[in-house]
Amino acid sequence: MAEVARARGGLNVRIGYAEELPFEDSTFDTVILNGVLDYVKDDVKAVREAHRVLKPGGHIVVADVIAEGSYGLLYKLAELLGSWDDPYIARVRPPNPYPIDYVRQARWHTVDEIRRLLEGAGFVIVKVAQTLTRHPRYSNESVEYPIDGYDRGGDYVAFKGWKPHL
Repeated sequence: MAEVARARGGLNVRIGYAEELPFEDSTFDTVILNGVLDYVKDDVKAVREAHRVLKPGGHIVVADVIAEGSYGLLYKLAELLGSWDDPYIARVRPPNPYPIDYVRQARWHTVDEIRRLLEGAGFVIVKVAQTLTRHPRYSNESVEYPIDGYDRGGDYVAFKGWKPHL
């Protein structure tokens, strides 16, 4: 994808992994990890790398499906069953679910795990908001609004953290 982006748009895209970012220390004002923690080999290292490349006073946003929410539990059930075709799960799954291979490779984190990852890397958590509040099968039928300060788990939760000045 990086090669295609360079060829088509002249973009300077760098190839790397979340655990080994190809950027110097204190390079960015903001880092966004949207669904990234589900697929990294070392989630602690990935969050520490985000901290390393952020400028002091910079922000991190981590947004993801949460393990204890209805999406996370449904994905785990599909993974265990090995299919979306089981009669029970077929009735409750979203109309276009992720492929099972994609779900198998994911590791959904709990709200508490993400909080510990961020705080362990040195971030101060500024805000937490739950962004989905309905069952997966029906979540796209209406506009949904975040619930501020959500601290229990949910379907999709966003964290905003801050890197303190040294």
